[in-house]
Amino acid sequence: MKISGTKAYSKIETDEYTCVFGGELCEVFSIYPLDVRWEKLPGDGSEVTVYKVIRDVWKEYKGRKAPVTFDFYKVKELLEVFNMIPERIGTVTEIREDGFVWLLPNGIVVRVYVTGTPYEKSSSIMLTEWYVGYSYIKAGKEIQLTHSHLNTHEVFEELVDIQDGNTFWVVKTNVFGKESDPKIMDKERFDRIKNKDKYRII
Repeated sequence: MKISGTKAYSKIETDEYTCVFGGELCEVFSIYPLDVRWEKLPGDGSEVTVYKVIRDVWKEYKGRKAPVTFDFYKVKELLEVFNMIPERIGTVTEIREDGFVWLLPNGIVVRVYVTGTPYEKSSSIMLTEWYVGYSYIKAGKEIQLTHSHLNTHEVFEELVDIQDGNTFWVVKTNVFGKESDPKIMDKERFDRIKNKDKYRII
């Protein structure tokens, strides 16, 4: 993979495809994911999407800093790429201009909202922030669990980690046999738990 560009665009080249994204050059190149032009497509006629490009960059630069970030400033743009995920789990509902709800099969409710000043490409100040809230449906009631505040380049990766099973929820059984409310946990942290018999992934 080769990534190059100027202050106005970034080109990503692989043996399979070549694409050019619009964006801005700061410490790294901030890509607008849907501002893309395909210069070369797979010769076998297979489909290549923005989602695939993002995953390919993540894989290539895993454990080190990538020369680009994929920044989402609008709900519509985030959802368009999110819907490219093959066999995406759950159901997206309550879609609005400022957010949406992702209902997971395990009863977890993920609320995704964009907050702050709307981003304008003519402005050098990026004030957009994403709020991701998590709750759980138990006995017909919604129980608030936790939330996070994410930058424009972090929100998509957080959702993909849930899709991939790198982030999940566990309940712990106490000495009386009662289960706790679900707690969000990443795979690395869960693998470090010695006594897993007390935990159940939901």
